[in-house]
Amino acid sequence: MAIQNNQWQYRGLTVSGSYQRIVSIRWEADSTKTYYDDEAEARGTVREEANCNVRVGTYANYNERTGSRRAFVEHNDYHLTVDLTSSLNDTSIMGAVYTALKASPQWEYSGSAHIQDV
Repeated sequence: MAIQNNQWQYRGLTVSGSYQRIVSIRWEADSTKTYYDDEAEARGTVREEANCNVRVGTYANYNERTGSRRAFVEHNDYHLTVDLTSSLNDTSIMGAVYTALKASPQWEYSGSAHIQDV
């Protein structure tokens, strides 16, 4: 799984079709928080969240991502709070981390309409 965007900046140049892939995830110890519903009728878990540090590698293009070299152009680290609620039901934990990354204001492509999972 990776994230594709239509263009990005590298050393002052605009490059098309870059790909980001999660290289590592370091979960913070004792960072998981459970939020409960206080309603008398519901009384259940509303969400589970955990903090982690994520390292993301960037491929310059599709050929670098799929070819024999598979070399990253750069690495960036992000601190995320990941909502694990859905991953406990039907979504993978990696999917939850990718979702948190795409929503993070730290990530330079967050909120971009050109982002897609590949």
